[in-house]
Amino acid sequence: MNPNSKSESQRESSGASAPGAVRPLRERLREETSRAIVAAAEKVFAAQGIHAARMEEIAASAGVSVGTVYNHFEDRDALLTALLADRRAELCARLDLALDQGAREPFPLQLERFITALFLHFESRRPFLRIVIEGELARSPTLPPPCAKPSEAMNEIYQRAEKLMHRGVQKKVLRGEGALLWPALFMGCVKGALVQEIYRPSAASLVARAPELVRFFLEGAKA
Repeated sequence: MNPNSKSESQRESSGASAPGAVRPLRERLREETSRAIVAAAEKVFAAQGIHAARMEEIAASAGVSVGTVYNHFEDRDALLTALLADRRAELCARLDLALDQGAREPFPLQLERFITALFLHFESRRPFLRIVIEGELARSPTLPPPCAKPSEAMNEIYQRAEKLMHRGVQKKVLRGEGALLWPALFMGCVKGALVQEIYRPSAASLVARAPELVRFFLEGAKA
């Protein structure tokens, strides 16, 4: 056999990975269906609650059969996990970009850039915001595992907030003796604004509140 020749399966495999190669229609349709199901799940989980949402409602919202949903996701927990992982990855990428772009700016501007990036994400993903806040408020060792999953997004934000607060201490804008408290206090301000947006929304956008949050965190509420 000619060592330079390729079997049909080898040619298909190499062609699939070649730059500009057209992916199989079945594969593209499967991914599009998965995305549609995840988007529908985001809306249903936000509207019905993490525990009350039913796969039948998600299927109806996505315009597919329940069987199709189960062909893509083993169960509701797997679907919730996929949804949160996807949205969390988008959020982390946006926050990391804000941290990188603001690295050389004055610390107050870095704070505002970070909060703005966070709020922009949640304004574009309001159902995701509701799911995250519900998970935060419902966390309890007596509740089933899905309630722990939304808090993973807050943990990702918290880790980046710690990095930001460390910069503030290095720049001597924040006191070093309070370094352990700053991430928790900063996140308290941020989460407070997010909770208010869910339960008592105002006409102003979330992003418009970023400068006042920075001012409050750095100066307090004194007149």
